[in-house]
Amino acid sequence: MAMTPHPNPVSCNEVVTALHSFCEEAADQFQGGKLSFGHLADAKVTVHTALTWGLMQPDPLKNGIKAGPWVLRNVDPTTTLVHPISSDDSNNKGVLAISSHSIHLLSAADANSHPVLTCRLAGLPTAIVHLKGSMWALADSMAGVGANLLLGSRTANSQLVSLPAALLNRPADWSASQLSADQPHTSWQASASVTVQKPAVIDSAAAIHAACVFQEPKGCGEWRMVMGCGVAPRGSLRLTHLAAKLSPTISDGPCMPGGPRLMALKADWRQEHHAYLAFSFPSEGTTSVLDIQGTHFQPIHLPGLDPNSPSLLLEALPGGWLIQVTPEEVRVLNNTGLIGAWGSADTLSMAASCGSLIAAAHGSSVTVINIDAATGEPNATKTLHFSEQRLSDDRHSCSLDCSDVGQPRSILAAEMHGTWFLFVGTSQGWVVYHAITWQAGKMQLEGGCKVHAGVSGVQLSYLPSHSSTSACLYVQSSKALLLRPAASSKASGNKAGLVEAVRMHGGDGVMGGVGVHTLDLPNSLAWLSPKEELTFGDVDHTMQLRWFTLGLEDTPHCVACHTTSGHVAVLSTSPSGASWLRLVHATTLTQVAALQLGKGHTATAICCARLPTSSVTALHHLPGRPPAEKEFVVVASYISQPKASQNSNAGPARRPSQGLLSVFEVCTAGTAGQTAAAANNRSQLRLHGTCRLQSLCYSLATAPACDGATATSKARSSDSGLEGCASGEATGTNQGASGRTNQSSTDNVLETDLASQGQINTVRLQLLSKATTAGGSSLVTSLSTLGTTVAACSFMSSLSLFTTAWHEGKASLEPLSANISLMTAQGDIQHDGPIQVQSAGMLNGQFLLTGAYPDGLLLLKRDVAQEEAACQARRSAQEKALLEGTDRGNVSVPISQASQQAEEADLPNMHLQAGCNIQHGATSFCRARLGVQRLPHASHLGSLDATASHLDDAHSEMSDNHMLVTTSDGQAFRASRIMR
Repeated sequence: MAMTPHPNPVSCNEVVTALHSFCEEAADQFQGGKLSFGHLADAKVTVHTALTWGLMQPDPLKNGIKAGPWVLRNVDPTTTLVHPISSDDSNNKGVLAISSHSIHLLSAADANSHPVLTCRLAGLPTAIVHLKGSMWALADSMAGVGANLLLGSRTANSQLVSLPAALLNRPADWSASQLSADQPHTSWQASASVTVQKPAVIDSAAAIHAACVFQEPKGCGEWRMVMGCGVAPRGSLRLTHLAAKLSPTISDGPCMPGGPRLMALKADWRQEHHAYLAFSFPSEGTTSVLDIQGTHFQPIHLPGLDPNSPSLLLEALPGGWLIQVTPEEVRVLNNTGLIGAWGSADTLSMAASCGSLIAAAHGSSVTVINIDAATGEPNATKTLHFSEQRLSDDRHSCSLDCSDVGQPRSILAAEMHGTWFLFVGTSQGWVVYHAITWQAGKMQLEGGCKVHAGVSGVQLSYLPSHSSTSACLYVQSSKALLLRPAASSKASGNKAGLVEAVRMHGGDGVMGGVGVHTLDLPNSLAWLSPKEELTFGDVDHTMQLRWFTLGLEDTPHCVACHTTSGHVAVLSTSPSGASWLRLVHATTLTQVAALQLGKGHTATAICCARLPTSSVTALHHLPGRPPAEKEFVVVASYISQPKASQNSNAGPARRPSQGLLSVFEVCTAGTAGQTAAAANNRSQLRLHGTCRLQSLCYSLATAPACDGATATSKARSSDSGLEGCASGEATGTNQGASGRTNQSSTDNVLETDLASQGQINTVRLQLLSKATTAGGSSLVTSLSTLGTTVAACSFMSSLSLFTTAWHEGKASLEPLSANISLMTAQGDIQHDGPIQVQSAGMLNGQFLLTGAYPDGLLLLKRDVAQEEAACQARRSAQEKALLEGTDRGNVSVPISQASQQAEEADLPNMHLQAGCNIQHGATSFCRARLGVQRLPHASHLGSLDATASHLDDAHSEMSDNHMLVTTSDGQAFRASRIMR
């Protein structure tokens, strides 16, 4: 409803009542909930005005309508328009309270104090009308009409959606991928099934504005995703990965310095639960035991236990005996004390048990000791001397070459999906595993794989569980890892697919993990925290998106990863409206540098790209020359400053905006012996120069150099189409008064007017080419590159393909396909708003594009073979027509024109391969490979005549590619198996 504003808004204390009719289900939900806001970037809060929110329900006693008791006070006094909104989902119903400065969304969802939208109207809001989707048109009293895109949010979930691999093998003209507009749930329109895993509820992640994927510069080289979430003053960065979770339940344990080895111990071998937790300190030469029965843990001394020696093994054996293996002897204990002992002339180094048998290694020999179940007397039954042992023809051995992954440190064998596997942990943080098979009575190792668990030595242990679906091996290195049976057995000749490697969230830096199973801690894990504190917890085996959070007071809009330095560059806006360029360490999530842009300077896009350096031209032949290219942070922005108006009664006028490209270098001043934290604190964003643009830039993407070009090409989108530039670093040697290359991270960038910035080195940017996208002058909303191919999507939902070319010393952007049709044989795809596109790569000689539009996901496919065949057929037909026309003497089409028509007919055409509906608008889109990567591992196999097994070529890349789409309600979708 539209309401007349009070003539004196400052003293206005009237109550604006908004009544909206809900369905019965929505009313019940609203009555049990709280008043809720959506996202709002900036709201001017004043006094003397209130807004009462209630339900429109009939009151039979008063023969009228009663409202609910919810009141929103101190709203903007210019709030003159209240409008109801609704959708098919009852949770999306609510009321918009519109003022000259902001739009508030009131709904029945959980309470959330974030604003929805900032609107700057010249006058008072007078009318609003729904256009389509989330688009609304808003009019004001100064004869202005503008469009607003409303993105509400109430929940924050993450979902993993697996795209069936069968979709990739469909023909290009497959027509079964029509999207259903009324589809209520996420599903690919195909015969193959879709795996939707368990959502992970997170705290206030909505809305996700931007996301990028990076590979860890050090360590295991895993791929992770950084998301910019939330709205100021509660913005955040989320460092995500695909993992299970290690959840502490008891974290106030004692400090255990010295790196002890943890061993869980039963009071009797027939019992199901553990009673004690033992700690062996090799450095101190001691052993201590903790009683973990009940709710209170306390130290205990077991009768006969030697506390002044480290323990190699503590185990309960049949007969009620307890054994302790120390470097000096094998001790047999019971509840009365020491029963017997067996010693060796050499120091014992390792020990293992199997039933009543104990195997103890000493020197180059292994002795098997039998513990008598009746008396507990230890007796040595057999000793193997490996230095003198000879292999006869009837002995079978199988060698495993680990020279490329380090020395073996831990070995275990486990059965998964009916197949036995040999797992080997190495000193360099690798886990190598092979399937154990028998052929003609001889052992074979097949289907080798290796997984990078960490950067330190690996210890393998069994994780106790009574569920066959969660039984697994616990891998402890600098990071924690799970090796477990795969969820579904892959129908492949390589048995390595039966094992699944899952990263453990929260397992970084933990030590000495051991499985513990008690009445109060069933199927749990005991470990030492990075601070060497004893911790107990359980394992959530669900593999889903997990993340760490860095709180920001700003709203993060764009993120980009600077792989050379291992940092993430973030463009954000503070609550006051100032733009910031922040540098955050990608693995520790600590801010290392920040730059505030000057007043009236607003950033619009960011990318990290390797660009050529102009300072090395003269030093090209010197041996100590600097690198020919570096990775820079390129920021697109515009500057708009107010200037005095000639009309004193009019408000401040705005000077025409000036587009700008700024090139920054990330400088880390770390020295030898300096810690990573100290080096990060000295990181700087060094401005190398700026370049004016003819128009505003909203998207950036990089492409490799064209054939014959000497500079790296860079494509950018603007409000007038697509442009290509050649970029280079300004000479960084002119320091001092003539340059600002030593600018520190606390300096304000471009505070002064552009005309006075001659001191900044000019970045050598040269306009190479312009191209018009489909839709003419429609705004380009997203760019993506794959090699020299550039894909551009405009606001009018059109898709164009270009290629970077170099002819006779001139670069150009040549169109490959314009206005690509997103149609199937059964009709159009119904969608609102722009498309975000991301190249997925080549698959079986076919060019694939993955994209997102506000209501779903797209998989576009280009069949090159079909295009070439169709092109050849068209050319043959045209040549035949020309020859026939020449023979008749009535040629009406010149040869050059016919050639041009043939070239135009050669333009490719992208076909819709598959689609997926999502319930909320897509906000960011990126391609990634998440999860632990498994690499093939070849081994020297067999006994005397065995040959090496052949690895399945299909498993040379053993990690799925994922398409990650973040939505306005804080969800992250993963569509896997896009490319293998």
